[in-house]
Amino acid sequence: PSGPSTHPCLLSLVMEGRCDPSAYGNIYKYQANTLNGSHTVNFREYIGRSILFVNVATY
Repeated sequence: PSGPSTHPCLLSLVMEGRCDPSAYGNIYKYQANTLNGSHTVNFREYIGRSILFVNVATY
């Protein structure tokens, strides 16, 4: 049965992403500034924990 609850699953199959093979290393080798620029966050502080990145940029 096709209903509203199946559409997000179908959409996630269609929007498959590919990683850039030229990227080097893993996320734990990188860092980022906080939104207000007050300090830098080292991603290695999150080893063993789940990290969710949300892209909220518009085009």
